[in-house]
Formats: sequence, structure tokens, C-alpha cells
Amino acid sequence: MLDLDDSTQFVSIGVGSTVWSPTAGIVAISGDSILLAPTTSIVYNISASSALGQCPPDDDNFINVDLAPDPFISLDAFPNPVLAGAISNITAGVIPFNVNTDSLIWDNSSGTLNSDFGFNLDATPIEETTYPAQLIYYFDSLRCVKDTAITIFVITECNGELIYIPNIFTPNDDGKNDEFGLIGYGIEVVNYMRIFDRWGQLLFDGVDLEMNNGRMFPGAGWLGENQGGKDCNSGVYVYTYEIRCANGDVVRGSGNVTLIK
Repeated sequence: MLDLDDSTQFVSIGVGSTVWSPTAGIVAISGDSILLAPTTSIVYNISASSALGQCPPDDDNFINVDLAPDPFISLDAFPNPVLAGAISNITAGVIPFNVNTDSLIWDNSSGTLNSDFGFNLDATPIEETTYPAQLIYYFDSLRCVKDTAITIFVITECNGELIYIPNIFTPNDDGKNDEFGLIGYGIEVVNYMRIFDRWGQLLFDGVDLEMNNGRMFPGAGWLGENQGGKDCNSGVYVYTYEIRCANGDVVRGSGNVTLIK
């Protein structure tokens, strides 16, 4: 049994010469030694002849070389690109996967991973970084290794392009799109978010709103009410905001949102 990237060596003893068939996977032949590195499981037939040629060739020799399965590895990072200093979550999938024996070992020489092993971890790169990893897996009793890597790209400037702000929301308590707020990986805190009606009356004033995985905590945004807790009518409202990004940048913005009952 071989790992896909491994090789194996055979040495013939007490024979004059050997002929191996097929030739696929034969890397080198040196005297009585042959080095094999097939890319698929294969059966070799070996024809052996005596040193003096006095005996008929022995063709009834077979060697079966099996390869361990080559697993498929998928790596994903979100968000990617990410703001310098913000968190990008790396997830890995392996098919086939054995939860009892398979492990993924990461090269954390950059010091920006929160773990050196695992299938779900966080990276906080400050520049474009490639994270190599090795999948360790077992087939029967054979220990196999497969290399992989993922690159996370980095944005150094925090700007409005990193922020997603809905232009419509429907606070009707159906559990869908009931709350208006800011979304953006790399936002550390919303210093303030204010909502005004078309006459300039302040309806909502949220300050120091923490973010959780790129979103404001449930209930921290505008629920479509005025400061007295009364539901607002359908219409267009004005918002302003100021955010502090993970890299320390402060960004301000404003726009319109439509409330639909």
C-alpha cells in the first residue's frame, strides 16, 4: 500500500535479469533494484531470467501495488479579501473524511492563526498571506500526507465598500428583515447610527454598537419605531453613521432606507 506521492523500491535477488510489465510508474532501474511510483493502483508482471540463461524465464510473478485513496480537500476563507487586522474564518472540508483519524496541521509561521490545527479556525492577516497545511489521514494502517494551502488577500484601507447597508426593510415581526443595521466584516464598533424622518426628527440614536461576526447584535439596530416606541409609518427615512474599523480607521456615511409595513 502506497500514499499517492510516495515511492517504493524492489530488489531482485538470485536472478540474472528481470522485465517488468507494464512500464507505467517505473521511475528508475539500477542493477537489481527498481523504483516504483505509480499514480494508480496497478499489478506488475515480472519475468525473471537466470544469470547464465540455462533456465527458461519465470513469468509467473506478480506484484500488486495499491494506492491509498486521494482525498479531496476544499478550503474557504470568509471574508476574502479581509481588512487588515480583521478576522477571516477558514473552513476546510475533506472527502472522504474519518473524524477519528484525519487531522489538518497548519503552518502558523506568520503568527496570525488562532490555532495550529483544525478544520475551522480564524486568521487575522495584516498583509496578503498564504497558509500552507498538511492533511494527515490513514488508510488501513498506512499514514498518508497531502499538502494544501489557502491565500487570504488583505485590504489596507477601510471605506464604504466594506459596508453593506440595506435600502429596504420590513419590520412586521415575521422574522425576516425586521431590523435595520450595518453589515461589514472589519467593522469593530458602530460609534453611532441615527435615523431621521423627512422633517429631520430624530427617531433612533444607537451608540457604541458592538459587532458580532460582521453584524450588529440582534435588537441593537432600528426596529422601525420612534424614540417613544411607536411604530413608524411606511416611507423613506434618512440614516447617518460613524464606524471604527479593525485597523483603527473611522468612516462616516449617510443614506436613505425605505420602511415597508
